[in-house]
Amino acid sequence: MNVKRLATVIAVLSMSIVPLAACSSTSTLNVDSPELTKSIETATGASMTVTCPADIPIQQGLVSECTANDGTKDYSLMLTQDDDQGHVSWKMPDYIVPAQ
Repeated sequence: MNVKRLATVIAVLSMSIVPLAACSSTSTLNVDSPELTKSIETATGASMTVTCPADIPIQQGLVSECTANDGTKDYSLMLTQDDDQGHVSWKMPDYIVPAQ
């Protein structure tokens, strides 16, 4: 994999935004949202299982640590809340996309 492709993948893994609040009256993130898993799987090209702490409060700027697992290894998954509506950006700092 060339450096340009790797940099592009890292940027995608660092900038995906996913809505995790069911509605504006929700006070905690819906970390079981299929949108989060789908976003990660689309960016990584791998099937992933996501595990997060329960009852993460919705709070702009709050960073929460979760785990993504591809069936063989756990990866750190950081969720950063972009607003007070439950939209998050995520990144997996220790995940390296396999060469194609």
